Amino acid sequence: PFGLEQTRRYLRYGGGLFGICAGQLFATGHPNGHRFVPGDFYYLRGNGPHQVQMTEQHPAAIGLPPQIIINRQNGDFMIPRPGCDVIGWYDNQNICAAVMASRYGLGRVVVSSPHPEGDNSYSPTDRLCIEVTRWILEGTP
Repeated sequence: PFGLEQTRRYLRYGGGLFGICAGQLFATGHPNGHRFVPGDFYYLRGNGPHQVQMTEQHPAAIGLPPQIIINRQNGDFMIPRPGCDVIGWYDNQNICAAVMASRYGLGRVVVSSPHPEGDNSYSPTDRLCIEVTRWILEGTP
């Protein structure tokens, strides 16, 4: 796909990527993207608010409430693999991730199945977007 090699190079040398919904599909190799984030990805149609369990293990989740509501619009359910950190889970069993992060070369990548952006007022989802962006930018040269 157009721009894939440029994106690989950008990340390899320290760039950052925050892929939301279709951006998550691009960053996870499905359907024609690249696997910047290790994991398995399952498409399951569905729209609406989802409760996401935040994990304190990732810097982008520190200070967020333990659970936040994020709107999902047909994004994948993600199963993390080694080399991947989970920022938020769809379930209490820690099987299906909603938001994941990894490194690619010197770069940092975060993918989000649901849409944390676009609320009308400042909310925990806005804080999540800010903290993810801050973590991504810490890795840029």
